Amino acid sequence: MVIGRYYRLSKTITEEQAEQIVKELAAREDVKAVAFTDDRKMLRMESIDGEYKDIMYYAVNVLSREAGGCEISFDHFDTEALEKALKEK
Repeated sequence: MVIGRYYRLSKTITEEQAEQIVKELAAREDVKAVAFTDDRKMLRMESIDGEYKDIMYYAVNVLSREAGGCEISFDHFDTEALEKALKEK
């Protein structure tokens, strides 16, 4: 099971910027899921195989380009999804 990760954004982005970023990241074959939180302060990413190095290298560049220099940093693992999966077993 692959656990999603949350990344904190360094600045507020617009809804249009968020949509473009999600579109670009979701187009990657190694991305299982990508979405911003409702307030667009965090990005949730889930990879297909648990590898994040290439995805995050790409994500850093996409956010910088599409959101005027916005940076991201790891915040926490998606423990809610993990707890749900464990209960289902």
